Amino acid sequence: MGEAMTSSSEEVLEAAISGIPKIAHMIAFIPPENRASAFGAAERIYLQVAKDLGGAEDLAQNWASAIVLLLRAEVEDKVLTNRKLLKALHEELVGKSVETGRPGSEFEALNDASA
Repeated sequence: MGEAMTSSSEEVLEAAISGIPKIAHMIAFIPPENRASAFGAAERIYLQVAKDLGGAEDLAQNWASAIVLLLRAEVEDKVLTNRKLLKALHEELVGKSVETGRPGSEFEALNDASA
């Protein structure tokens, strides 16, 4: 940012960056139609942090925009991971029911064995 950046300023910026995975996790669970406003809010917050630390307007905006690009990539990665997990779970649940020929038969077999 500026020449007067202190170690505490660097710590704040590092904390903002290290928080990206946690924020991305939260945004990934927001309905897709509402994510744009979440990204906008995040960018405004990052911009304000950079300005509060003494960053010039253009540098602060560039930094905030770069952070939001990282955030968007992280959200997309989490969304894809969640989809893969849900698909695998769905296939496992449906696959077991289809393999046995009727829903719930595995549970019935467990109950018969424990009786």
